[in-house]
Amino acid sequence: MAGFKLAIAPVLKWEGGYVKDPDDEGGETYRGITRKNWPFWPGWAQVDAAKPIKKGKYIPLADPFVEEFYEKHYWEPIKGDLIHDQRTAGFLLDFYVHSGYHAVEAIQTVAGVTPDGIFGPQTLAAINKAGSLFDQLKASRIAFLHAASKRKSNIKFLAGWLRRVNSFK
Repeated sequence: MAGFKLAIAPVLKWEGGYVKDPDDEGGETYRGITRKNWPFWPGWAQVDAAKPIKKGKYIPLADPFVEEFYEKHYWEPIKGDLIHDQRTAGFLLDFYVHSGYHAVEAIQTVAGVTPDGIFGPQTLAAINKAGSLFDQLKASRIAFLHAASKRKSNIKFLAGWLRRVNSFK
């Protein structure tokens, strides 16, 4: 079975400190957690107390809330602890953090399940039956990112997105 601690480490490598990029649809972000989507995340109190903040700065008092957040809102919904292949589970976690339900649709497609964006028992069974879906999921994610970069505001992010994906071996 896959483990969260192994899976979260590469995610946090890419989800850096504080960012407030006007071109990022998520808006104000800390370690990949967007205020727009997660306004009640308890770490925002520590982030706000540290303002003004330089881009990329880490807020140590907010960090204890980060892993707990990712485990509850990303690892548990993809049933990461029940996926047999660590490499597939870790990459799926990163994809899900970065692209939401699109990651679930992608893993469903490569696992041969009708894609509906809902990670249920049929999806889990298909993933585990297939073994490693890492290579197929990686190819699917690269295609998804190229499609997403066709949006003018996203083109500047493509090279970084691809570096992130290609850091997974």
